[in-house]
Amino acid sequence: MTASILCAVHCAAGAAIAAAIPAMRIIESEWVERLMVAISLVMATIALRRGVALHRDRRVYVALGVGAVALVASRAIEFSSERMELAASLLGATALVIGHVINIRALRRCCEQCERR
Repeated sequence: MTASILCAVHCAAGAAIAAAIPAMRIIESEWVERLMVAISLVMATIALRRGVALHRDRRVYVALGVGAVALVASRAIEFSSERMELAASLLGATALVIGHVINIRALRRCCEQCERR
């Protein structure tokens, strides 16, 4: 979840930071953005799969899928404007965060049920 939130912050603030501090332009490089997407997706997949193995709530996979498609599209598609690219990135990061929230809540419900037994 932390990587997803950092990705959202990166997408939203990267351009402003890069404009304000020329030395920070590396943040806006394509390879850094692709690396952030890859790390976010790998970490999210690992974390969410572990949760689903316990609670079996498949909605987590829907959020992961939407997030993955949006993030990959934000890097792979040549959008007509930077706003569209930013919107796709933010959609992807938000979907991953939502997946983590669903996962955490489902794990809490699952643990509460186990304690009652």
